[in-house]
Amino acid sequence: MNKKQNTLVAFQGEPGAYSEQAIRRHFGPEVTTLPCRAFAEIFEAIHHGRAGHGMLPVENSLAGTVVPAYDQLVDHDLRIQAEVTLAAPAAYPGPAPQARPAVDFWERVPAPTALLIPVAVGLAVLVGVT
Repeated sequence: MNKKQNTLVAFQGEPGAYSEQAIRRHFGPEVTTLPCRAFAEIFEAIHHGRAGHGMLPVENSLAGTVVPAYDQLVDHDLRIQAEVTLAAPAAYPGPAPQARPAVDFWERVPAPTALLIPVAVGLAVLVGVT
């Protein structure tokens, strides 16, 4: 794949989200990103020409399949063009439903005598028209 620096890639979340990190891992630090509130907005941005590609999380080693992302893949005629595996600290509080199993687990574990940082391995896919 030709990794152009002027490529605009949409993702769901706020700047700094893991999906944006996956974009930068794939395209490099100079890529332009477009944060979206929902997975559906990623596909709208591609279909309306506001973005050339979209990055969607599809698997998480702690929470499993990211069903809303797969639903969008089924509903739209775009092609998966690449995949990115990203390891990230997993025990963080946050509003994302995928984080809840990790938070629930670590809330039940007695306080450790050493600092443990669990890592979630996630798989994101790059989608686009061509």
